[in-house]
Amino acid sequence: MTTAKRLRPAQKAAIAQKTGKTGARTPILSKPAAPARTPQPLTAQQRLFISEYQKDRNATQAAIRAGYSKRTAAQQGSRLLMNVEISTAIEAQIVKRITANDLTEDRIARELACIAFLDPRRLVDANGVSVPLHELDEDVAVALAGVEVVEEWAGTGDERKLVSRVRKYRIASKVDALDKAMRYRGLFKRDNDQARPMVVIKDYTGRKAA
Repeated sequence: MTTAKRLRPAQKAAIAQKTGKTGARTPILSKPAAPARTPQPLTAQQRLFISEYQKDRNATQAAIRAGYSKRTAAQQGSRLLMNVEISTAIEAQIVKRITANDLTEDRIARELACIAFLDPRRLVDANGVSVPLHELDEDVAVALAGVEVVEEWAGTGDERKLVSRVRKYRIASKVDALDKAMRYRGLFKRDNDQARPMVVIKDYTGRKAA
């Protein structure tokens, strides 16, 4: 039986020095941070592309209208949209347009609710006569899809007089508004299977599946 010889600390240090194995972990040096990207100024053609893209959100057609080759317009349009400066400028214009026109999610939902929950009785007075358009409440007026005014006159020339004026209000579709509102709230899905309860069948017999 061979007995392993124990080495003294000094002997271990000498061996480690010869072999280069000291047991100390080599420190991991972190990579230097990449230099910050300097924004590149947009060219006149790129600015024109941004302007044209806002018209129909069609990158290919916007590239053509901006003066890029029709043959490579599709590739150019895709490449331009991936440009950081261009995509940032497009997003900024969208936000500016939304803010200027108050095209916010809250306003859209509010107008949709006005159509969905309009009470038609608010369109007429106590005598059943149509309320003049300028006297309608704002939440009622926004639910209208159109207005038709029918006037009846009598007489001719200087004796011609207005006999009656009938206002016919056309209300936006409540069914469509309710449908959109339900989709907005996620109350039903195109696939109704998502609303069906899940049935879990458990086997309590202890039998193993074949």
